[in-house]
Amino acid sequence: IRVYIMTKKYILSLLFLIIASVVFAQQQISVKIWKGGKADIIEQIDSITFPNTTQHITCIDLGLSVKWGSCNIGAETPEAYGNYYAWGEVNTKENYNWNGYKYYEPISKKITKYNASDKMTILEANDDVATILLGNKWRIPTSAEMEELVKKCTWKWFEDEKSGYCGYWITGPNGNRIFLPAAGCINGNEPYAVEFYGYYWTSENVSFENKLAVHLFFNDDKANASNVSNRYYGFSIRPVQQ
Repeated sequence: IRVYIMTKKYILSLLFLIIASVVFAQQQISVKIWKGGKADIIEQIDSITFPNTTQHITCIDLGLSVKWGSCNIGAETPEAYGNYYAWGEVNTKENYNWNGYKYYEPISKKITKYNASDKMTILEANDDVATILLGNKWRIPTSAEMEELVKKCTWKWFEDEKSGYCGYWITGPNGNRIFLPAAGCINGNEPYAVEFYGYYWTSENVSFENKLAVHLFFNDDKANASNVSNRYYGFSIRPVQQ
């Protein structure tokens, strides 16, 4: 009798495992992974394991009013593109457009924060992705700090044919330097101008009614720290520290 009971339990356990395996197999999905502006699709994954996502960015003194981070938010090396963020948002997403923007009301087509009513022009700490992810010492640079980076530093375009990385080596008055990759941007759900243009948000908006914010723009010929674009675009973030 004891043998019969143990056998019955074993069969029930085995049946449970088989059913669970079948159900899990039906839930398998494909994943699209973006790297360097190119997408790879992995079919029918079994599971995903995320490493420690805490980012450690070195603080580099260029001899300016603020110290600059060594990498973009979401990047592990200076030349890596990192993540793309809409202005004032602290999470990445699949689509960058007005209807998905955190501070936009689709029906009225009006901005709900940093608008003509609240008259705020600088991002608060809880809307600053650098502060949220890296801690209170870090933040997105102001437009004046971005302008200082352009005007007081030496910019030299760099292209690595082997890796495909492009961008600027930026040398400060004291001889130290940082690298800003030409990470392009995201409008909708596709990267744009990767390896050709760089778009980096500042913490300031410029127009309440026209829904614009200030950013750095560069190509291999020039850099402009006072460009403006719609706030929903996915741009790079290079953090600073006082």
